[in-house]
Amino acid sequence: MPTERTAEQAQVADAIARAKTSQTQWATKPYRERVGFVKDIYKKVAEHADKLADAISQDVNKPRTAALMGDIIMTLDNLKDMLKNGHKMLREETPSPMLSQFYLGSRKLKVSRQPYGVVGIIGPWNFPVYLNLDPICAALLAGNTVVWKPSEKTPLTNQVMKELFKNLPSGALVQLEGGKELGAALSKAPVDRIIFTGSTQTGRVISAQAANYTTPIATELSGKDACVIFKDANIEDAVKAVAWGMTNFAGQSAVKPQRIFIEQEIYETFKNQLISTLQQMKLGPANQAGTQIGPLINEKRVKYTERLIADAQNAGARVILGGHAVAEMHGNFFAPTLLEGVTPKMRIDATDVWAPVASLTPFGNEITMLKFINFHRLGLTASLWTKDMKRAESIARQLDVGVVMINNVVTAAGDARLPFGGRRLSGNMQRHGAWGIKEMTRPQSLSITSKGFFKPGFKSKIRLSENQMHAVIAFKAGMWKEFLRLVFKK
Repeated sequence: MPTERTAEQAQVADAIARAKTSQTQWATKPYRERVGFVKDIYKKVAEHADKLADAISQDVNKPRTAALMGDIIMTLDNLKDMLKNGHKMLREETPSPMLSQFYLGSRKLKVSRQPYGVVGIIGPWNFPVYLNLDPICAALLAGNTVVWKPSEKTPLTNQVMKELFKNLPSGALVQLEGGKELGAALSKAPVDRIIFTGSTQTGRVISAQAANYTTPIATELSGKDACVIFKDANIEDAVKAVAWGMTNFAGQSAVKPQRIFIEQEIYETFKNQLISTLQQMKLGPANQAGTQIGPLINEKRVKYTERLIADAQNAGARVILGGHAVAEMHGNFFAPTLLEGVTPKMRIDATDVWAPVASLTPFGNEITMLKFINFHRLGLTASLWTKDMKRAESIARQLDVGVVMINNVVTAAGDARLPFGGRRLSGNMQRHGAWGIKEMTRPQSLSITSKGFFKPGFKSKIRLSENQMHAVIAFKAGMWKEFLRLVFKK
């Protein structure tokens, strides 16, 4: 007896059916027509900038200025690069056949990039415009249709974003409305690809659910970003950057310095200056003038952060600043927090803490520092602070993370010219500009038999003996003595 579908499963099935019905027609539109539709979305983002910023601010307590910069302006930059350079990722390639593969016959080769079909996108709440429009527009430009499940934590933003898609053909993008159950239903459904941005914990669950249909899934997940301060660094700049990066949007981003490794000789100096800088930062409501650190998304996040810190203290870590909610302030405010003595065995070291929290660790040599970074289960971004650029680039190439910033933090997350994505449990997706379009396609190879000197095997009258095959192997491997021996063997 068939199992009765839930309301969420029925909603997702209907959305997929609508998207699937429209996909072939959308994919066969000339690329320039799809570009026209995405240009219209681009224009509407600019036209609705104030409405979007207001909605984001109300939904997630983000300052309007941060919403305008981090969501609206970065979205426009990203889409501009996508529209300008996206066609390069969709170009047909024509590899030249290798003459040494004469036994395959004369042929022409072509590799085309084709859309997956229907792409299910499960979006995050912290940058609800930027991190949703990036995969949506990349998927559409590549010829996919989209079933989009935005976060239930951003209802006002989701309503405004509907205005951006009004001119799309029916079924090109189907927007779902609902909670986690709806996201689970989408991840279990027979779509052709899933894109998920969120926590590692949820990403692993979604990946397991997608395995039911062996659906290919691309993810951008949690970060636990390392920031390395060498003794020759500009300490003043490094302190400002770390303080800003770890408290930006109250630390509710996967891209921020959370593990600060400081060369032993400058450890105390850096620590004291960072404590002083954080103590002077102002907590307050998101849109109150002068506010530098706003509240966390909800009380649940506050309690979770307190538990992580308490666990770390019980395991031997020391809180040297903050470590608690700000009880005297109305709302979910959390004091900027620094810890010492955090070890890899502690839960707080393994977890992406979505709050203004970081650990400080002195190091004496590069090998120890590299082990702390590369052996971690998360590998999204890292930053290095030094005046020695040659050394910085050498160390950067030894770091097993997706993005390395030198004398900077956070900003690479918004640079449309660079691919952005993590390693290990930080995900497997590359986003940004034209790079994101490639994520939305899969290659198809064509091998076309053509007229030429060499005939394909089924038509050729030449049959190589085993001895001749060994001669071919020796030739390909550059084993010239063996080749000559086999050729002239009687």
